[in-house]
Amino acid sequence: MPGASGEKVAFQDRRTRRTYRDLECRTGRLAGHVAGLGLARGERVAILLGNRVEAVESLLAVTRASGVGVPLDPGSSGAELARLLEDCGARVLITDEARLTHRRGLLSRSGLIVVVEEVRQGGGASNATKAVSSGTRQPVRRRRHLFTV
Repeated sequence: MPGASGEKVAFQDRRTRRTYRDLECRTGRLAGHVAGLGLARGERVAILLGNRVEAVESLLAVTRASGVGVPLDPGSSGAELARLLEDCGARVLITDEARLTHRRGLLSRSGLIVVVEEVRQGGGASNATKAVSSGTRQPVRRRRHLFTV
């Protein structure tokens, strides 16, 4: 059957199931978004999502955008995360609202662009993200970027 392989499950966790077709579409859109933020070839992008499908999607998307994904442990302290971000030189961080709520200090890092995955009512991840830029002595600017499948 032509196209049947696209409907096979590529990744699955307790909350989410992604087919190969979904994975290709979602990673392509996120890769385009990250590239649109000015990501240079080989530049590092930190990923703070934990052990879930969206973390895999983010790593694949960063690779598609010619970047290098740096997975961070959500169990790390704020000081440890700050040190890891500084050490790897990431200018972009992909996370979700729940982790960002507990790690508001990440927004104070000058020049860091935080891409936040929004979660729909009912627990499923949506295709919407927003980018939050942080800078010194400037109000935080929020830009919403929608990814549609």
